[in-house]
Amino acid sequence: MNHIAKMARTSPPAMATRALTDLVAQICNALDPLPGPCPRYSISKQRAPTPTQRKMLEKRWALLQAALQPGTREDLLHEIGLLKTGFVMGYVDDLSAAAEAIAYLEAIEELPTWAVALARRNFLKGCARINWNRAFCPNPTQVGDECKAILSQYRKELSDLSHILKAEVVEETSADARARVVQHWEKNVRPSMAGPDGIAPVLSPAAKLAELQARANDPPVVAEGLAKNLAEYKAK
Repeated sequence: MNHIAKMARTSPPAMATRALTDLVAQICNALDPLPGPCPRYSISKQRAPTPTQRKMLEKRWALLQAALQPGTREDLLHEIGLLKTGFVMGYVDDLSAAAEAIAYLEAIEELPTWAVALARRNFLKGCARINWNRAFCPNPTQVGDECKAILSQYRKELSDLSHILKAEVVEETSADARARVVQHWEKNVRPSMAGPDGIAPVLSPAAKLAELQARANDPPVVAEGLAKNLAEYKAK
């Protein structure tokens, strides 16, 4: 087990530096959504991360990806056992105890051990982020919810990094070229995309370009002037 993987099992990842947080926010603001069922983005070449910045972002992505890996069954159940020892529990027969263990495991089996350990400490200290009756040991759902609250900021950061690293880098275009593409879109393409309610989607210029490219083989009424518009849109 390498150093990153070993640390990821036992402790949360270090918080990102202010410089890295500002960089991620800056680049995320430059992303343009592309059409499609899954979140996809493009970014102009001039605003894309430099090779040095990309290496830094990839390193942070790898650290978070390792840190968010699920814990082992044994480690997770060990944390639940420690949690339950902090509360007064009535007698539970072996069969009920086994069923209870399964319920807890189902609630946390996809979560990292360190998140469950932090949730355990929060409950025992009475400072959990969720509301629960402190007179009783938190149930499986409550433990899972507390863990997810702990993980939310890390998952958001990982998602932002993934969007940046997977973004399609495109050449910058002139304002006039973008305006011509938008005009062609509004006149020929957008009306054909209207739904049953007659309302057509509103997309960014980069998304419109992607849709125009996808419709290159559409009937002439839609593709009219497409080659010229695309060439001008891509021109520096």
